[in-house]
Amino acid sequence: MRARSTGGGVRAGSPTRGNLGELSANVPPVEYVLNGAAQTAGAPLSVLELLTRFELLKRRVAVAINAEVVPRSRFGEVWIRDGDHVEVIHAVGGGA
Repeated sequence: MRARSTGGGVRAGSPTRGNLGELSANVPPVEYVLNGAAQTAGAPLSVLELLTRFELLKRRVAVAINAEVVPRSRFGEVWIRDGDHVEVIHAVGGGA
């Protein structure tokens, strides 16, 4: 026999249940500059998401936001905000 719910707990429409559709409709787009080119994202995004979006994740890159270098270990937790200037620099090998 199953236990009957007493009505407590998380409701189906609650944001804590993972239903972010209602919340994301109220989030304004993020406008930022990437290597000198204006970009718009439909929602805030992390450096990791940006690199994934532009297929740069597997390359050796350095990232700076507003001239401040973002450590690779923090790519997933640093967010690009409206008006940010993002520079992604590719490491190039070679020698003389």
